[in-house]
Amino acid sequence: MVAIFTTSLLSSTQTTFAGQASILGTIGMYSPSSMQSLSTSWYRQPMDDAGQSTLLRDITRLTPKKALALLKEVTSAHELENIRPSALAAMFEASPSVAMREAAKHRDHLRRAVAYADTGLPFDCPFWPRYLADEHPAEFLAKLQEEVARYRSGANIADVHDPQELALAYAGLDHPTLLTFSDFCRNLPRGPLPKLFLTESFTARLRHAPMLNTVMDKGVLKAASDPIDHVRLPDQFPQRLRESPALSPDLRRQLLEALPSGFHPWLTEPQHASITKLTRKLISAEMPEQRRRSMLIHLIVFLTWQHPAMAPHRKDFFHFRDERMSNDDFIVATGFLEQFYRVWIPETMSTLGIDPKRFPFFAKIAARLEEEQHKIAAAGSLESHEELVEFHPSKNRADAYFGHVSDDSNKWEFGHIEGDHFQFYRIISRGRLMGLLYVGLDKYKTSWLRTERNLLIAIQPRTFWDVDREQLFDVVRTRFAGLAHRRGYNGLYMMANPHQQSNDPGIHQAIAAKALAPFNLPESRPRINAGVFQGRELLTLWKE
Repeated sequence: MVAIFTTSLLSSTQTTFAGQASILGTIGMYSPSSMQSLSTSWYRQPMDDAGQSTLLRDITRLTPKKALALLKEVTSAHELENIRPSALAAMFEASPSVAMREAAKHRDHLRRAVAYADTGLPFDCPFWPRYLADEHPAEFLAKLQEEVARYRSGANIADVHDPQELALAYAGLDHPTLLTFSDFCRNLPRGPLPKLFLTESFTARLRHAPMLNTVMDKGVLKAASDPIDHVRLPDQFPQRLRESPALSPDLRRQLLEALPSGFHPWLTEPQHASITKLTRKLISAEMPEQRRRSMLIHLIVFLTWQHPAMAPHRKDFFHFRDERMSNDDFIVATGFLEQFYRVWIPETMSTLGIDPKRFPFFAKIAARLEEEQHKIAAAGSLESHEELVEFHPSKNRADAYFGHVSDDSNKWEFGHIEGDHFQFYRIISRGRLMGLLYVGLDKYKTSWLRTERNLLIAIQPRTFWDVDREQLFDVVRTRFAGLAHRRGYNGLYMMANPHQQSNDPGIHQAIAAKALAPFNLPESRPRINAGVFQGRELLTLWKE
């Protein structure tokens, strides 16, 4: 995997082993022994899909600081046209924009790449090499952005597969999750689609509400969460003890016998005495110092995490696994981590008779988390401002990839757009595609004289769009209720199933705040079957 990651950053076959070793040495990802195992054969082998996935996954795991270091190293050592576009895009995604711009001031090579990345245009389509070759890059980008804007707002793609038009339509999707330009072209549905049943565009002004999870230094978060991740299951640390070559068989057996089993109980008096005694043995045992420190750190974290007092708080830790967490959840989660290292870890060390000064690691993490808490508090107190948001009806072949834009489970469900009962509204702000509204049409013939027509809606803002979710929900509900009334619809509904309402926690909270009572359709009429909307239980947003 190391070989795939390092050598596949470059498209050029001229890369040297020493050059790649320099890159890894700069970012400090791997040990010297891992570096020496790299095979130069990777420089000449094409990358398959598995290698590509490994590469992008490894880059996304970098801290922003290391991603920036890797980006600076690669762009200073190699021509931009020789760097694999997907890797370049991933490194820009992982690096902080402010730091990138600062770095670009001192590097002509990097400045050109930063200017392109700032437009939001994709690296993996024909625009990137054409931009690099153009003698007037700023003019090239300005003109290109104007052309992309039409497709971003929902312009139809011609039935004929014109490469330029396909590239513009792909760029208009604004970096859809896990979708490549080659996949876009290969799987794009052909032929005309049913017409829109809603055709009115509208605009609104929404409050900008900073997403606090974008404020925190992800490196601090990783340093604080990694030790817990290694021991948070009751059998993880015991397994680590069983596999450790540094422990004597007798000390390993004694430790395993003394450790608590599961989350309850924590330490009985005999266990407490045994573990305290064994900790002292571990401190004085003959083994490499690095292994000893690692073992003791994991023991301290393990015992703290398994303590029954942790039971109400463990769930807070898992908020960090969801990039779409709400600001409230994020504040709770960061507060939990800070208290874990500032209060509970020292208590465990005191119980075991360990001098906290022996492990400054914990105090440093607590101090850095406290600094981040101040940053989060400052960001949360900033005055909000409003931004203009456009909502454009859309139903074209590029919309087949709606699941990639919204990052939901419909990534390859192309068939939904081919029905006459499903369409989208593209949400545009700051010149970017900030999300989608899913709109369904439910038609039910109540008698031979009368047909009931209802609208169904789901709201899918993108993770990085930091506007007030409650206000977004209110705007969508009000505008579509008015639209439904003017167009003679009977009602506006959401499905009661949260998965069919949104994938955004902020939208779920906004819906819950309205205390809308769910109801079931009568058995005498068919269940809902309108694109992604399936079922019988609904929430009423408006009714005639």
